[in-house]
Amino acid sequence: KVPVHCFDPVPATVKKLQTANRNLGYEAKGYKVIHAAVSNVTGVDYFQSKSRPGHENGGLGNCRNDVRNVECDVQVQVLTLADYVKEHFGGNDSSSIHILQIDVEGYDADVLLGAGKDVLERVEYLEFEYNWMGSWKNQHLYDVIEMLDDVDFTCYWAGNQKLWRLTGCWQLYFDVHAWSNVACVNRKRVPRLAMKMENIFQQLLLMEDGGTSATTITKGKMMRASRHEIMSLDPTMMTSKYLSPEAISRAMVKRNKKIRIKAAAVAAAAAVAKKKKE
Repeated sequence: KVPVHCFDPVPATVKKLQTANRNLGYEAKGYKVIHAAVSNVTGVDYFQSKSRPGHENGGLGNCRNDVRNVECDVQVQVLTLADYVKEHFGGNDSSSIHILQIDVEGYDADVLLGAGKDVLERVEYLEFEYNWMGSWKNQHLYDVIEMLDDVDFTCYWAGNQKLWRLTGCWQLYFDVHAWSNVACVNRKRVPRLAMKMENIFQQLLLMEDGGTSATTITKGKMMRASRHEIMSLDPTMMTSKYLSPEAISRAMVKRNKKIRIKAAAVAAAAAVAKKKKE
């Protein structure tokens, strides 16, 4: 019996979820449906009461970008995971959060920022969506991957029974904003799962053509590769295909700056350690 906390801000969706939760007996088993939005700041925001249940692409940005829309008539609480976890589980509790799954129509990084280090360090497995919507317009996946690496996460592109590692394997063309999912594992909390996920990635590397063939065999069945399969293992070719020269230049400057900052931090830490020994 493991409690599940489900957050959704769309009124019609929440109503359906709460009804199903009661009727199926999940509520008594610890399944909670919370009518709230989750972000990196607390407050209130507006949503449409007339949105149909399960409406796709209904996120925080819908009413923010159209403040005069009279259909944005329901005020919804916006909370952070850091505050929610502290309130419901206590600030000193270090027990594991088994799965954190995020799909918030472009505001996924905001949810992670609102979770903070203390919450993220408790998560065993994390999955979130990446695209061009919401806050992703002005955010870079590279920054999120680096932040998660600092709290012991290894992240991968999540494909059709395949994983492609992002952590430690960053390529410039990964910053192309497109519909995708990122799967991350806490290598410190669940090393066995981390090893399994890394093995899936390593097996992909060992394939003769890097997983680019038109067909693959899985569990005895022939499966056609989708148009989102990796087309090449050559980073230069992929970068030139997906990024303009201007974008490449900006990304290179940003990446090199981060490398210099990290190198300086490592050097400073080494100097301090050497001085202590002396």
